[in-house]
Amino acid sequence: MQPVNEFFRSLDTEDDIPCLTLPWKISTLRPDETHNQKPKECSVKGTEETANALNDHAFFFFLRFENTGELTDIREGISALQKPVQITSHDHVDYPRWVGNLALSYVRLFEHTGKLADIQEVIYNQRKTLQNATDDNPNVHAWLSNLGTALTRRFEFTGDLSDIKEAISTLNKVVHLTPDDHPDLPTRINSLGGCLLRRFKHNGDHSDIEEDVIALRKAVTLTPPGDPGLPSRLSNLGAWLSLFSRSTGNYADLEEAISIQRKAMQLTPRGHAALPFRLNNLARNPLSYAELPLSLTALANVLARGFKRTRDIKDIQKAISVSQTAIQRIPADHVLLPSMLSNVGKSFLCRFECTADIADIHEAVSALQKAIYLAPDCHATLPSWFNDLGNTYSLRFERTGVLSDITEAILAHLRSKITVF
Repeated sequence: MQPVNEFFRSLDTEDDIPCLTLPWKISTLRPDETHNQKPKECSVKGTEETANALNDHAFFFFLRFENTGELTDIREGISALQKPVQITSHDHVDYPRWVGNLALSYVRLFEHTGKLADIQEVIYNQRKTLQNATDDNPNVHAWLSNLGTALTRRFEFTGDLSDIKEAISTLNKVVHLTPDDHPDLPTRINSLGGCLLRRFKHNGDHSDIEEDVIALRKAVTLTPPGDPGLPSRLSNLGAWLSLFSRSTGNYADLEEAISIQRKAMQLTPRGHAALPFRLNNLARNPLSYAELPLSLTALANVLARGFKRTRDIKDIQKAISVSQTAIQRIPADHVLLPSMLSNVGKSFLCRFECTADIADIHEAVSALQKAIYLAPDCHATLPSWFNDLGNTYSLRFERTGVLSDITEAILAHLRSKITVF
């Protein structure tokens, strides 16, 4: 399952959406005042007045949840929001707003629980919101975007291809409905690209690669310089171009991928925090700078593939340097660290082929040993890493004649045979 906060990274929200009505009296509260305040009673007569009061009542719980993190608060808010949906006719002008608020509250709950049932509620309520919404509704873009993103997350839980197909169709509609000069168009194109990537991983259809490259190029072109989303969009485009080059055999695509990945790295300052899309505030809870090591790793992989094609030692030297920087910056318990260590070990071996410097073999052995040590016993690539380590020990034995290396090589190859799942 993807980390839950990735759901909010791609969730498309807009500043002008009336997600929850905030009464003037509550809006004057400081965050530290909300913890001890009590929700005001909802005793207003009349369906419309009652619905508005319940919406405001729910918002208080929502606001308190933001300050306490107590799931009981967000669940109380959801309970209150369900009532306006039940008592308001489907053709009422505010009905989409009530349902939209309910859906977004389930989104907030999902961020904390990661439960499939909460995503199901998001999808159900966003569909209800859209039933009576017209294309000229100022909020329809966000509702469609959130539906598309929720469908994508459900696909990641269930693997149901119909969900990703519907997500692509929904996000395509968002892009087509968004004016070319709209500031959120690049983000929406980027979200569509993410869906195409997931479908490609599922079915291997290379037409998705070409379609996504076109979409991501447009997203990058429309993103102004200095926009915080530009580095990640450049990184995505570079990764796709690298994949595209493997399907077409066009080295120009690979060269462009390298150039774009370098630019993404240059634009990502030390301590950079990508701005995830959060329900209440796009910039309120930024990602850690873990995004930078992943971008560096993607660049290193592109450089290593370029070296295999050109045999230009500058590429493999740069790949090693970039990989080492990524390893230094990634948390020690990160799930991708073993793979990153394995890759840098292979890069040292590639450089050894050019330089015959025994120090590179020593570095390769060290990196592969650490990758194996950090990997869980059930890691699918563990047999391959043991095999690589065995080959590296054998290569070092040929150069040094140290008997312990051939012993270690035999043991590693034996482990590669028995560590099969």
